[in-house]
Amino acid sequence: MKTNPPPKDNSDRLQFFVRFGCGALFAIIIVFSWGFASWGELIVFGLILGLIFGLLAAKYGDRFWEFLSGR
Repeated sequence: MKTNPPPKDNSDRLQFFVRFGCGALFAIIIVFSWGFASWGELIVFGLILGLIFGLLAAKYGDRFWEFLSGR
């Protein structure tokens, strides 16, 4: 006899997207602070770094932020 699997917890999904968004936003702020010669470079580096930081923040959470702060 099979039992129904437990329902997925929506808080996990929400937590992933909040962490991803914070990491991506932080990366975009970094890219703007670097100052690039053209808008094309700014957009490309913003998207690439935003994706990388977003995924790392979503996967590792506080450990990622502690690594960046040097603790």
